[in-house]
Amino acid sequence: MSRTVLTASLWQAMSDRAGKWRLRHDPVAHPIAGLHEVDADRCVYVPLIATQRPAGAFVIDYIGSAARAHPRAAWRRVVGEHQLVHLDRRRDWDRVVVLPLNPETPLHIVRIIEAAVADLCGRPPRCSRLPHLPKNWRALVAAA
Repeated sequence: MSRTVLTASLWQAMSDRAGKWRLRHDPVAHPIAGLHEVDADRCVYVPLIATQRPAGAFVIDYIGSAARAHPRAAWRRVVGEHQLVHLDRRRDWDRVVVLPLNPETPLHIVRIIEAAVADLCGRPPRCSRLPHLPKNWRALVAAA
C-alpha cells in the first residue's frame, strides 16, 4: 500500500495523464470542509491526509472519479459515498486535489484516466478497487 506524498511535480504528472481531456491543471489542494462544488461535470479527485513528515505535506489516501451531468451532483456523489458512508474518511481527509475533465469525456475514458493517475503514484491505502488500466491506455485516451 502506498503512502505517497503529493508533490507539485507528481500532481503535474498525474494531471498530464488526462491528455486532451484535461479541462485545466488545478494545482490547489482544496480544504475538504470548504469545497462544496467541483467546477467540472467529470473529474478525477485525490483526497489527502495531512502528515507531519515532511512538515506541512499531504499523503494520497484515495483516488476516485466522478461523472455527472452537473458539477454539484458530481461532488455530492463523492461526499455521499465516501465522507458520509465512511466516517473515518470524513475524519481523516483534510484536502483534495481535483483533475477537472472536459464534460464530453466518455465515461470509459474517465475510468482509464483514474486508473492511470493511480498507477503513477501507487495504490493508495483506501482504494479497494480501481478500474483496469489497459496496456494501450495512452492510445485509448488520445484516440477517444
